[in-house]
Amino acid sequence: MPTFLDLRTSQFAPGGTLSTNPAAPTFLGGIGLVVGDATNIRVDLNATVNVSAGSAATITILVCRNLPAATISTFNPGNVIYTTTESVPAGQAETIGINVADFQPTTSPTEPGQVNYALFAYSSAADTSLADRVQTLNGIAAAG
Repeated sequence: MPTFLDLRTSQFAPGGTLSTNPAAPTFLGGIGLVVGDATNIRVDLNATVNVSAGSAATITILVCRNLPAATISTFNPGNVIYTTTESVPAGQAETIGINVADFQPTTSPTEPGQVNYALFAYSSAADTSLADRVQTLNGIAAAG
């Protein structure tokens, strides 16, 4: 039977326009799951991203693992573990939900005994804004 390790949530309501730069996507939230020295770790992540597109857009959502906690909002493409895209029609608001499983993740080199995750997104259209709703990132870790 699995052993519960940690559960964290990040809720963020930044507003503003979504980045169009794949090298510098918009940071939407971050969490650090405390796992200690457990082995056979499994992490379940889920997130929601709420956007409103003025013109038709492709939204790219990225999840990074183990960005240092002090700079978790700074994107590093080498830490991406999950990417997905979603098309949003012109003039539409969309809530995009994702679920990600991460099996036997390595712990953070800067925060031993912890696994950090960060949520980022960017758009193909410059007039895509973050909808006036909360962006979320949730994670639960278990071992065994």
